[in-house]
Amino acid sequence: MAELLDFIPSIGIGTQVSGITGKADDGFTAGGFSAFVMSVTGKNPTLVRLQNNRAQLVLDEKQAVLLRKWLDRSLGLALAKPKTPPTLDIQMNPVLVPWILKYAVPAALLLFVAGWIGHYYLSR
Repeated sequence: MAELLDFIPSIGIGTQVSGITGKADDGFTAGGFSAFVMSVTGKNPTLVRLQNNRAQLVLDEKQAVLLRKWLDRSLGLALAKPKTPPTLDIQMNPVLVPWILKYAVPAALLLFVAGWIGHYYLSR
């Protein structure tokens, strides 16, 4: 388990990125991504200064392999049926149903009508 002090270099990377780009949002994003990579691989990504006030975080090959393995394992755990019944139930129906009715149903109808009109004109 990583300690809080292990993530100070990630904060430093975020600060450097913010200084390079001049945007605090870039610094927060870089610091968070660097902390994530550090927690998975044990090592921070490399910061590269680019032209025109741009910065890039680069992963080495070992980090890329470890992140791919982490994604494979995480996806497998997410899709696997839990062995024990869940003890926490989050009700998303009051959020998802109105959202689906607001966006997904009109989009599906629009696609249906566009397909019908397209078929009408293309089959002539």
